[in-house]
Amino acid sequence: MNRHRDHLAPSDLTDNQLEDIRNHDQIRNLQIQRLALTKEMRALYGTLKKAKHADPDRYRQHEAVVKELTRVRTIHRRERKVEFREDYFDTMPGAEIDKQIDQLLGKSPDIDSADITEEWNPPIPEYPFVERARIADAFFGPDAESIDGKNALTRRIQVVGDLAALCKLRQPSRRGKPFNWNKEKTANDAILQREDEDVKTRKTSPPASPVSPRPSADQCPFCFFEEGLSLEDRMRPYARIDSLRRHVLRVHLNQASRHDYGLRGLPQPHSETPTDDAPIICPVPTCDGLVLQSQMHYMNHSAKVHKGPF
Repeated sequence: MNRHRDHLAPSDLTDNQLEDIRNHDQIRNLQIQRLALTKEMRALYGTLKKAKHADPDRYRQHEAVVKELTRVRTIHRRERKVEFREDYFDTMPGAEIDKQIDQLLGKSPDIDSADITEEWNPPIPEYPFVERARIADAFFGPDAESIDGKNALTRRIQVVGDLAALCKLRQPSRRGKPFNWNKEKTANDAILQREDEDVKTRKTSPPASPVSPRPSADQCPFCFFEEGLSLEDRMRPYARIDSLRRHVLRVHLNQASRHDYGLRGLPQPHSETPTDDAPIICPVPTCDGLVLQSQMHYMNHSAKVHKGPF
C-alpha cells in the first residue's frame, strides 16, 4: 500500500506548528528587517510606491527581504510537514496496519479479534436552526416511515411551517479564518504588528445592544434589522467604510458584477439584456417600509437620511 495515499495521514500543519514556524529566529529577523525598511521608506517618502521611484536601491532591498521571508517560510513549512508525516507513519499502531493489509488481500478479520464487536455509530449532525433539525427528523428520523394517522397529518403541517420559516433564515458563513503570520503574542513583539495603516487608525464601535434603535455608522442596516441572522452577524462592525459599502452592494443590492467591473477598472462586456434595477425597501423601521424606485434612489436616501456609507 502506498503510504502517501493513506487518508488518515495528516495533510496540513496545525496552528501550534505554524506558530512555532512563525517564532523561528530566522523568520523573526527577516520580519524585523522588512518592518524597519517599510517604516524608513514611509517616513521619508510617504508611501512605498513613491519610494520605488525616489529610492530604488532601498526599495529593491525591501523586495529582496520580502522574497527571502516567503522562501524561508515555504521551506520550513515543507520540512515540518515531512517530519509530521514521517512521525505519523513511524508511530502508527501495528493493528491498524494489519487491518489495512487484510482489507487489501480480501481476508476476513480474525474471529477472536475485538474488531468483530466494534460498532461504528455515525456522528450526530448539528443544525444551526431548530427548524432544520425538525425537517431532518421528519424525513430521515427513526419513525419517519412508520408514523400514520393523526400524527402523520400533524407532522406534515409542522414540516410545511418549518420550511416556510427556514426560507427567511440565513446561515452564517463557514469560511475559515486564514492564519495570521503577523499576530502579536507579547508586548515585546509590537514591532511585528500589522502594517496596514487603515487598521491602525480604524475606529471600532463597541458591541451594540440588541434593543438599539438604529445601527452605527460601521454596521450594515440590512443585517442589523434582519431577525433571521444571529446576533453576532447583525451587530458585526466593519473596519473600513469601503468594506461596508462593498458588502451592501454585493449582498443586499445585488450589484456584484457591476461593482466588480467598476472596482477593478475592467471593460464591462456588451449585453442586450438590461440590468435589473428593482425598487428597494428601506430596512430602517422608522421609514415605515419606504419604497425607493431604484438602487441609486436608495443610496441617495441612505446617505442623506441615515448617514449611510454611500
